[in-house]
Amino acid sequence: MAHHLLRTTPDLHMVVTDFDPDMVSTASENLRKFGSRAMVQQADANDLSFADDRFDFVISCLMLHHTGDWQRSLREAIRVLRPGGRLVGFDIVAGAPLHHSRRFATLMRQGQLSEFLTTVPVTQVLVRPGLVKSLVRFVATKAA
Repeated sequence: MAHHLLRTTPDLHMVVTDFDPDMVSTASENLRKFGSRAMVQQADANDLSFADDRFDFVISCLMLHHTGDWQRSLREAIRVLRPGGRLVGFDIVAGAPLHHSRRFATLMRQGQLSEFLTTVPVTQVLVRPGLVKSLVRFVATKAA
């Protein structure tokens, strides 16, 4: 995803994160050719080390089900967005074919994301099913 966005959007600068050091290493290698436009670092989605109101966009691609607390991860994502910034993402929901209840005990259920987004400072919320029933797509704007 990061490679595609950097390749197709020449003015884009990104901070790409992952919790797993091996994934950080792989991403660093894969994005090296973009130079200073791509900074890659290890991060915990539940406790981001970035300042409030830092980013124009936060993109979450199939990571919420790995965090152990998807609501906390989304609160952190919204915290680091500047007012008017956009949260964009997609993830799997409970009941997905690859879902294993013991491994992903905190997987969101259909409808939970929409309900949760009414409790945080965002507007222009759109939550829709993905191309398959086991996915949910979402977009929201951080309130001013």
